[in-house]
Amino acid sequence: EGEQSIIVATDIAPADMLSFKRAIGFAIDLGGTNFRVALMDRAGTVLRKDRQPTRIEEGSDAVIARLIESARDLLREASPGAIGVAAPGPLDPFKGVIL
Repeated sequence: EGEQSIIVATDIAPADMLSFKRAIGFAIDLGGTNFRVALMDRAGTVLRKDRQPTRIEEGSDAVIARLIESARDLLREASPGAIGVAAPGPLDPFKGVIL
Protein backbone atom coordinates (compact mmCIF):
# COMPACT_ATOMS: atom_id res chain seq x y z
CA GLU A 1 0.00 0.00 0.00
CA GLY A 2 1.16 3.53 -0.69
CA GLU A 3 3.11 2.41 -3.75
CA GLN A 4 2.63 4.18 -7.06
CA SER A 5 3.13 2.50 -10.39
CA ILE A 6 2.78 3.46 -14.00
CA ILE A 7 2.16 0.63 -16.41
CA VAL A 8 2.98 1.18 -20.06
CA ALA A 9 1.43 -1.18 -22.60
CA THR A 10 4.10 -3.29 -24.28
CA ASP A 11 2.25 -4.37 -27.43
CA ILE A 12 2.71 -1.01 -29.17
CA ALA A 13 4.97 -0.59 -32.17
CA PRO A 14 8.20 1.34 -31.31
CA ALA A 15 7.18 4.32 -33.47
CA ASP A 16 3.95 4.63 -31.50
CA MET A 17 5.86 4.58 -28.20
CA LEU A 18 7.36 7.93 -29.18
CA SER A 19 4.08 9.54 -30.22
CA PHE A 20 0.59 8.92 -28.93
CA LYS A 21 -1.06 11.00 -31.64
CA ARG A 22 -3.21 8.00 -32.56
CA ALA A 23 -4.88 8.21 -29.12
CA ILE A 24 -8.52 9.21 -29.32
CA GLY A 25 -9.94 8.25 -25.95
CA PHE A 26 -9.10 8.97 -22.35
CA ALA A 27 -10.80 7.16 -19.46
CA ILE A 28 -10.93 7.87 -15.74
CA ASP A 29 -12.22 5.29 -13.26
CA LEU A 30 -12.53 6.75 -9.77
CA GLY A 31 -12.98 3.92 -7.31
CA GLY A 32 -13.03 3.73 -3.52
CA THR A 33 -9.84 1.65 -3.36
CA ASN A 34 -7.98 2.70 -6.54
CA PHE A 35 -8.33 5.14 -9.37
CA ARG A 36 -7.29 4.35 -12.90
CA VAL A 37 -6.62 6.46 -15.97
CA ALA A 38 -6.03 5.14 -19.49
CA LEU A 39 -5.30 6.39 -22.99
CA MET A 40 -6.77 4.35 -25.86
CA ASP A 41 -6.53 4.33 -29.65
CA ARG A 42 -9.42 4.19 -32.12
CA ALA A 43 -9.60 0.38 -31.86
CA GLY A 44 -9.86 0.53 -28.05
CA THR A 45 -6.31 -0.69 -27.48
CA VAL A 46 -4.89 0.72 -24.25
CA LEU A 47 -1.76 2.70 -25.09
CA ARG A 48 -0.85 3.80 -21.57
CA LYS A 49 -2.45 3.43 -18.18
CA ASP A 50 -1.87 4.28 -14.57
CA ARG A 51 -3.42 2.92 -11.37
CA GLN A 52 -2.96 4.38 -7.91
CA PRO A 53 -4.55 3.93 -4.50
CA THR A 54 -7.39 6.42 -3.98
CA ARG A 55 -6.54 6.99 -0.30
CA ILE A 56 -9.90 8.56 0.54
CA GLU A 57 -8.71 9.27 4.09
CA GLU A 58 -6.48 12.07 2.68
CA GLY A 59 -9.56 14.01 1.57
CA SER A 60 -11.06 14.88 -1.79
CA ASP A 61 -8.57 17.66 -2.60
CA ALA A 62 -5.61 15.26 -2.28
CA VAL A 63 -7.35 12.56 -4.34
CA ILE A 64 -8.24 15.02 -7.09
CA ALA A 65 -4.70 16.45 -7.12
CA ARG A 66 -3.19 12.97 -7.61
CA LEU A 67 -5.79 12.12 -10.25
CA ILE A 68 -4.97 15.32 -12.18
CA GLU A 69 -1.24 14.62 -11.93
CA SER A 70 -1.75 11.09 -13.25
CA ALA A 71 -3.95 12.35 -16.10
CA ARG A 72 -1.45 15.04 -17.07
CA ASP A 73 1.33 12.47 -17.26
CA LEU A 74 -0.66 10.35 -19.70
CA LEU A 75 -1.97 13.28 -21.75
CA ARG A 76 1.39 15.01 -22.10
CA GLU A 77 1.78 13.86 -25.72
CA ALA A 78 -1.83 13.20 -26.71
CA SER A 79 -5.00 15.10 -27.47
CA PRO A 80 -7.87 12.61 -27.28
CA GLY A 81 -11.20 13.52 -28.82
CA ALA A 82 -13.27 11.80 -26.13
CA ILE A 83 -13.12 11.48 -22.35
CA GLY A 84 -15.09 9.04 -20.22
CA VAL A 85 -15.44 9.15 -16.43
CA ALA A 86 -16.71 6.41 -14.12
CA ALA A 87 -17.36 7.39 -10.51
CA PRO A 88 -19.28 5.86 -7.61
CA GLY A 89 -22.31 7.50 -6.12
CA PRO A 90 -24.84 9.98 -7.43
CA LEU A 91 -23.82 12.20 -10.35
CA ASP A 92 -25.32 15.34 -11.81
CA PRO A 93 -24.50 15.08 -15.54
CA PHE A 94 -26.07 18.48 -16.25
CA LYS A 95 -23.80 20.30 -13.82
CA GLY A 96 -20.88 17.91 -14.38
CA VAL A 97 -20.37 17.13 -10.70
CA ILE A 98 -20.10 14.06 -8.50
CA LEU A 99 -22.44 14.61 -5.55
